[in-house]
Amino acid sequence: MDDERSHIENLIKAHRKRLRVLEIQAAQYGIDVRPEILIELEEIPLKLQKLEQELWNLEPQQGSDPHLLNKHDNTTIESGAFARRIQKRPVGKMGRTHQPQASSELGNIVESVVVQLGDVRYQIERYQNSSIKVLNTNTQEYVTALPILRQINSEKALGINPFWPNGREKNTRTLGREVMRALVAQIEGT
Repeated sequence: MDDERSHIENLIKAHRKRLRVLEIQAAQYGIDVRPEILIELEEIPLKLQKLEQELWNLEPQQGSDPHLLNKHDNTTIESGAFARRIQKRPVGKMGRTHQPQASSELGNIVESVVVQLGDVRYQIERYQNSSIKVLNTNTQEYVTALPILRQINSEKALGINPFWPNGREKNTRTLGREVMRALVAQIEGT
């Protein structure tokens, strides 16, 4: 069982590494990106989702997250998050909720990070079009991302400057990407 778990975890790491390389290649080539890169960018998140489900099936069901990698601060990483349907809900305590955009506008989730702040758990999702969305997993509502990203940066002591050198605030996509990378680095560094 541990050998199978270790094998699946190694496959997940390898697929994530490959996904990062392909994202850089796609960004570098822009409109001239080779079709096989685009195809693989669509397929890897699906493979990751399948592997994460297999990993979940191996986990003892103790109410813990199947992707828990750092049990000390309740921060987790996952890619290709499972699809979920979210209904438009009224305004909540943490900020306005958003009706999810059609998947064709956002693309697939290419990376997600789950982080615990107090008793609230958030899932930061990055999509193929670089959009960042934050899901309150306790209420299953999307919340306004930028204030939560700032709070995560502050409470997790990530040390990310939320401002550009010219003094302007970073937008949600930029800050979200930097927060996700810093969280992944914290987890992989432990």
